[in-house]
Amino acid sequence: MNTSEADKCNFTYGLKILGSYVGTEAFRIDRLRRYAEDLDDVKNKLMQYPDLQGRWLLFSKCFVYKPYHIFRTIPPELTLELALRFEQMKREVLASVMLINPEDVSEQLYSICNLSLANGGLGLHNVIEVRFAAFISSVVAFSQTRAGEALQVRGLILSAVDEHGNIIAASENLPPLWTSLFKSIINSRVFQNTTCVSCLKQ
Repeated sequence: MNTSEADKCNFTYGLKILGSYVGTEAFRIDRLRRYAEDLDDVKNKLMQYPDLQGRWLLFSKCFVYKPYHIFRTIPPELTLELALRFEQMKREVLASVMLINPEDVSEQLYSICNLSLANGGLGLHNVIEVRFAAFISSVVAFSQTRAGEALQVRGLILSAVDEHGNIIAASENLPPLWTSLFKSIINSRVFQNTTCVSCLKQ
């Protein structure tokens, strides 16, 4: 097999299952870019919806949650590009509801909109940060299933982190999935390290 054939296989080796993607890293990144294009089409149709209240409801109750299953099932290091593009889409739809240009939505205003309702925001959530918590919660949930127990997922994770969520095992000895998990724990500002560890100990 020559180099071009190997590269082609690398981009095509995988499949979509239960709404997410499994396969090579190149395959998943390529499919995530296509998924972002699909989301962009949905965004454009949503912005053309004539009733502003209806547009807001479809946006805040449906559209903002569309990629969450992707963030739960694919390691965060592969989803940053999607998250960045999706945040821009959210900004554009929000601006259309407010009848202003996306450029007029300041960073401060947009950050406030991403806060929870209890904190004075609109509950839109910044997926650049949420994707870490989504991936962590998915692994924690899997660890509590029969399959997770059979694979001793909980024990493997707990043996590699201390009670504060700090990695204590050598990362080079861990499978790629767990390395992604621990990076997510470290990078997450939404899902505290100690919360992840306490959930696993239950």
